[in-house]
Amino acid sequence: LIIGTTGTETRFLSESELPDQARLNFSQPMSPKSQMSEDAQLAEALAKSQNDGTQPGPSSENKTVNPSASIKADYPEEVIQRLMNNGFSRQEVIQELAAANGNVDQALAALFAKSFQLPK
Repeated sequence: LIIGTTGTETRFLSESELPDQARLNFSQPMSPKSQMSEDAQLAEALAKSQNDGTQPGPSSENKTVNPSASIKADYPEEVIQRLMNNGFSRQEVIQELAAANGNVDQALAALFAKSFQLPK
């Protein structure tokens, strides 16, 4: 597997090499706290991956999205409302739009990804 434009190569792990929580057939359910932590890490990785792919150079490595920061809604109200109609709060919508650099489809995908939970 070659990752991104950096040319970094990595090999895939076989099922037996994966940690228990990364296996598709693990038997113990994740605690809600672990699930939230994993969701936050996934969202951060997605945002970083997007930034790395669209903003070449060293400045992209230092760019992070701080969800607790005050966010100004620089997006059309129609877009915000359309995303909120899917059951997400205004703050969540604006944060994901910021992380996706205003890309509505990417923001919606990230919002849905964060809302998924493993079946119990």
